[in-house]
Amino acid sequence: MRFHRYLASHGSSGPALIEWTVSRVCEEFGCLPSAAITELDPDGDLDLDPQQVLVDVMELRGYARTYDAIQQARSNDEAPKGPMADLVWAIEEELHEERKARFAHGE
Repeated sequence: MRFHRYLASHGSSGPALIEWTVSRVCEEFGCLPSAAITELDPDGDLDLDPQQVLVDVMELRGYARTYDAIQQARSNDEAPKGPMADLVWAIEEELHEERKARFAHGE
């Protein structure tokens, strides 16, 4: 949900997940996540598993693409379908319920 909030706020909801930062470094400099991790955390203080970060980067990129496609869709027919889209919609619904609860309690 934190990543969804990050995407929805265009990065203004707080710092990005380290895996997303790794992804952005990879995009900008054309490197593998293991190289990006070395650059971002040369002392290994974050104790990141490069293989797990690789999988996380792929999942985050898929989520971000799906989120963006849903936001850009002009109709339900244009919106992507599938498990990742179902996840985006489920999180949207959960956030909507949170907002409704806050309003109901006068926050």
